[in-house]
Amino acid sequence: MTRKILSYSITSILILFIGYYVYIKMTAAATGDQAPNFKATLVDGTKFQLSDLSGQYVLLDFWGSWCGPCRRENPNLVQFYKEHKGEITIVSIALEKNNDNWKNAIARDGLEWKHHIIEVGNFVFTSEIAKDFGVSAIPTKILISPEGIILDADSFDEIAEIIAE
Repeated sequence: MTRKILSYSITSILILFIGYYVYIKMTAAATGDQAPNFKATLVDGTKFQLSDLSGQYVLLDFWGSWCGPCRRENPNLVQFYKEHKGEITIVSIALEKNNDNWKNAIARDGLEWKHHIIEVGNFVFTSEIAKDFGVSAIPTKILISPEGIILDADSFDEIAEIIAE
């Protein structure tokens, strides 16, 4: 009897997880859509909304201080920023379980741009910003045009080509 209940519980949780994932993907903004405007507070306490950056290219960088692949990619992001400073604005959105490590990771990894946001939750992918953009894995980069449209770019080279046009 206990084994049967455990099996039903695991199956129910799996179905709920898959349903949630599909719901997020179906309701999130996609390439070609207007980027959802969001409001947040930056690490320095400044109020921020995405629409404040209209008229310029914006790269949303979803990452986490606990995420090995994110941390390994950060040197490439820093190099990209140095090469394209003034052409693009980077907004880093840290998906965290607590507020302890991300400021240290920003400093340690040399993420010197000013737009840093933290979204704290027990389940990191339930962040409202992450849900709006359909983020289900990190690191994830989303390029937004000066007109606020989500563009298709999967690498730093592709992003560089787009912003150079």
